[in-house]
Amino acid sequence: MKRFKTLPQVLWWGLVAAVVGTSAQAVEPAANPAPQAPSQVAVFKPLVDKVAPVTSFELTQLAHHFDLSHDAQILSVMEHAQVDPAERFYVSDRRSAESVLSSITTIEQMHLGEVGVALLNQDGIMMLYSSERFPLMSIMKFHVAYAVLSRMVERGERLRSTISVKLSDLDPDTYSPMYDELERRNFRVNTCEPGGHISPAINALLSAYGQACQEGTAESESYHRWGDLYLQHLNQGPHIIPAGASIPALGHHPNKIKICLGDLIYYAVRESDNNACDILINYYLGGIDKLEKFWHDKGVTGLKFKYTEAQMAQDPARCYENSASPYALAQSYAVYLNDTKLPIQLHRFLDDTMLFAPTGADRIQRGINRALSELAVSNEQEQELFKSLRIFDKTGTGGLNEAGKRIAVNDMAYINYEGKPYILVVLVKNISGTAKSSAQDGELALRKASRVAFTYGLNLFHNAEVVTPIDLVKSCSSRGN
Repeated sequence: MKRFKTLPQVLWWGLVAAVVGTSAQAVEPAANPAPQAPSQVAVFKPLVDKVAPVTSFELTQLAHHFDLSHDAQILSVMEHAQVDPAERFYVSDRRSAESVLSSITTIEQMHLGEVGVALLNQDGIMMLYSSERFPLMSIMKFHVAYAVLSRMVERGERLRSTISVKLSDLDPDTYSPMYDELERRNFRVNTCEPGGHISPAINALLSAYGQACQEGTAESESYHRWGDLYLQHLNQGPHIIPAGASIPALGHHPNKIKICLGDLIYYAVRESDNNACDILINYYLGGIDKLEKFWHDKGVTGLKFKYTEAQMAQDPARCYENSASPYALAQSYAVYLNDTKLPIQLHRFLDDTMLFAPTGADRIQRGINRALSELAVSNEQEQELFKSLRIFDKTGTGGLNEAGKRIAVNDMAYINYEGKPYILVVLVKNISGTAKSSAQDGELALRKASRVAFTYGLNLFHNAEVVTPIDLVKSCSSRGN
């Protein structure tokens, strides 16, 4: 467990502030704001039940450019600070330094894990906590998907393009909803035929993309209709067959099966499917080393990829070799969002797949849920607060290491709230406890840290006196929020 000395940390933060041009003059922490009336909604509900419907076309209106050009100076000071990497801390508003730091260190102590946080807005770093490396786990499936989409553009291929996969390369014992669906169909799927995709909703969405492209516009009635249908499908579950979707055509090969790229990306990212991820790495990208090279060529040198999902399953210690700092992960998401060379249809496809991801319902999504709910004094006001919220996220979860600690509980998200963009990364590693309690503590720590970080970012945007009282964190423990 990390041990912090608050005063040296705040003084060190002041050094960073001086380097980036902020006054180093001491400022007294702001007084705690007057308590607000509690929200009338005490029971958590999934965010997809609160937010307004969104069309695929609307997703493009949420895109923002992230300017990271000033981040290097802050990172340089962090790198050379005379403190342990796990203890490095920065916030862009001096008034909140002690409060935010105390809140997150309390979360670590309560939930027996090591926390890393990065919060970015359009102007770059708002908050960093720890520059240590954390195991990525399934967050890397986002990185695989973006690398595949970029390679598709280079090759002139489409989401309908297929990969011929040996059945012997599919692991029946790993986590793989795609394998379960293929097995249910006795591996009789021909994705070259209309309606032949593993997920009927994907077939509907891709058909809409094709029609929109033929018409020369992505705003056709068909596109809106199928885009809404696809999002409805995602929110309901992986095997709901939308009205109007074709029954998959049957085809069979004794040793191989053809799977389209759209299906593989959907299952790898939305369903966190291990087989789909490894197929994309091994069959399409050409190996895990190619994935690392792709991201390093993009300028994100803080990412390290050494093993596939199958290789990590053979030796859990390998999970620590696929790693990144919280900032490197936030930077990687910004690189994707800033990519103007990736066609808008491919951006939309990946965005749709990550919108309110079901695996993230109890992580960043729930932390932000709590942060916004506490701002409301009535059900009506709470509903208004959620109207403009969109969260696109990818999670990752590790098993137990040799010491019996939970390797990692992670979440990475792009958040658009009231038209303002944020990238939030919260990582928790080496969580003590039993197999059950370490998983629970990891999620509790993650969503509490998300709540603290988002509250800080929200208050800073509104130019409020930024305070994240430590008793706010303590009050969460009894409610499990």
